[in-house]
Amino acid sequence: MYTRAGMAACADVWVNTAMPVGIRLRAERTLISGVSLFDRYEGDKVAEGKVSLGIEVVLQPRDHTLTDAEIDAASGKIVAAVAKATGAVLR
Repeated sequence: MYTRAGMAACADVWVNTAMPVGIRLRAERTLISGVSLFDRYEGDKVAEGKVSLGIEVVLQPRDHTLTDAEIDAASGKIVAAVAKATGAVLR
């Protein structure tokens, strides 16, 4: 069974669409089966020099169904990896 988690992050404009690959390589490698960037917004709703990035992460363990606590823990690690790699913060 898999779990899809979506998040929106606000990052500097230099952060590019390769970021999802970095997430997969840095956080929860054994759980993440897919990462995609589904939205990139740059405009009057975000600060100058920033972009809003919509990211979807698919968590798919091989041996069991994830508990809510495991999903929360994995999400926290993913958010931390994104922040460390790009300086992005959740919106």
